Amino acid sequence: MEELRTLATSSDKPVVVYFYSKTCQPCRSFSYTYDGWASQLHEKAHFVKVRYGSGDDLFYAFGVRFLPSVVVLDTKGKLIFEARGLELAKVPSVIEKSRS
Repeated sequence: MEELRTLATSSDKPVVVYFYSKTCQPCRSFSYTYDGWASQLHEKAHFVKVRYGSGDDLFYAFGVRFLPSVVVLDTKGKLIFEARGLELAKVPSVIEKSRS
């Protein structure tokens, strides 16, 4: 958790955190979208993936109960957006708004 806050506060870009599981079929499908965002928006935000089983403390800290899920932290390390399911499509617009 502290590493994410440090990343967020040491940069002028928000941090987009993707929570997933290797065995989650919707996660596998969404990974292509997330990777596309990371490729297209890397100058506007940092992109981090957290796999279930390797970062469980982060799942708990952010209250992640559904997969796939995404949270966005501002440059102060504060949670500004969380999404799952259909809400995931809103992430790029949140990144744009956080930069203005």
